[in-house]
Amino acid sequence: MGTVPLLLKLKDGSLPALSDTVGRNIRTNNEALISVTSLDKDKDFTKGIAIGSILNTDKDSHLEPCRYGKGSGFFQWLGLPLSHGSNGLIRMLKTIPLIIKNFGHYIRVPFLKDYSTHTAVLLFMQHLDSTISFTKSRFGGIRSRLESGERPTSQMPRAKELSEIFEKEVNGKSYTLALETILGSPTTAHILGGAVMGKDETEGVIDSENRVFNYENMLICDGSMISANPGVTPSLSITAISERAMNLIKPKTEVNLNETADGNTIVKL
Repeated sequence: MGTVPLLLKLKDGSLPALSDTVGRNIRTNNEALISVTSLDKDKDFTKGIAIGSILNTDKDSHLEPCRYGKGSGFFQWLGLPLSHGSNGLIRMLKTIPLIIKNFGHYIRVPFLKDYSTHTAVLLFMQHLDSTISFTKSRFGGIRSRLESGERPTSQMPRAKELSEIFEKEVNGKSYTLALETILGSPTTAHILGGAVMGKDETEGVIDSENRVFNYENMLICDGSMISANPGVTPSLSITAISERAMNLIKPKTEVNLNETADGNTIVKL
């Protein structure tokens, strides 16, 4: 998230030869983040590795149940009951009967001492491709706009259906972040692109070895280099590509250290 705004700023200043594709070809994993909270005392969703399984729901989509460690309660005050509808007003109206029907549950969740112990996060992701772009605003901030494909949405019926199945398994209720309910805008943990690879500066910001076009010895090695939607958590892909880029950097000199008989060290280049 920091790389693209920085590059946009530098392109207007000290690095004017940066590719004009800076800030373009930005993707998400077209994902929905749904928290399912159970008040059962025998449930502890923090035990186990963070992501231990993947359910392929169709050729374009899959679900990853995620665990968060003890003390991870940031989402506790930011959620609303999961509801779908064509606009924010309809979604908000749909939450009212949900809260009334399950008032005892919803009133207790904000005050749980260890939210993550009671909560599993269902990460629903899709391979479906759409892109957005980032540009600088006149006030120095960042604006986003749809570039290609369909506008990302938090309204994914299949994700809602799977969360309802999971609810029954754990005796819990589903939540999404409030802004998803109000605005219909999806939340993503995996923002990708904005400084992607390309065959030349007309197609990307970096080459196949992560080197920035027109700037020697400058490399970009983070999520902004990813030029496609993998549809899965991209951490290992980012790590692998970055390690490859490091291995392709040739050492400038070879250093040999030799110790003499009197204990002194001689450095030979």
